[in-house]
Amino acid sequence: MTVMTLHLWLAIGTAAIALYYDVTNFRIPNWLSLSAFSAGVIWHSLIAGGDGLVSSLLGMLTGFVPMLVLYWCKGLGAGDVKLFAALGALLGVSMIIQLMVLSFVFGGVISLLLLGYQSLLKLTKRKHFYSNALLVEVPSSERLMLLGLFKLHQFPFMLAVAPAMAIVWLFPGVQV
Repeated sequence: MTVMTLHLWLAIGTAAIALYYDVTNFRIPNWLSLSAFSAGVIWHSLIAGGDGLVSSLLGMLTGFVPMLVLYWCKGLGAGDVKLFAALGALLGVSMIIQLMVLSFVFGGVISLLLLGYQSLLKLTKRKHFYSNALLVEVPSSERLMLLGLFKLHQFPFMLAVAPAMAIVWLFPGVQV
């Protein structure tokens, strides 16, 4: 393991722990995000001084701002917002953008698969067999109703982030 890849190992470890908590509890603990953020800021500051600190903070903002907008629209939870800020501090601007784009792609695929699964169940009129521990129904809110949505099902976003993180980790130089 080279010095330059330690931040990738920290990011993949953080993502793995977040995956466990998100799937089992639908929550990502604050201590995990805070620890990852601190590790990113300290690591990049030690490696590159003031430039590393600035790079880490820009990565944090790049991960935080778009996810905060999605949180306001009820698209994901606050834990995901904090986690992406922390991963941004660890990974930097370009890698957190790659992670977000790939996470949205995987999230879209998972959503389509879940919609297809629900449609198949309705077609076969076997709704009473529908039980999926990875889905939770979100109650209506004003923001959802403005979008024309009165019910929303969600899944742990880390199910989409985990394969995206694996790609970013295995191919760190690849541009999305």
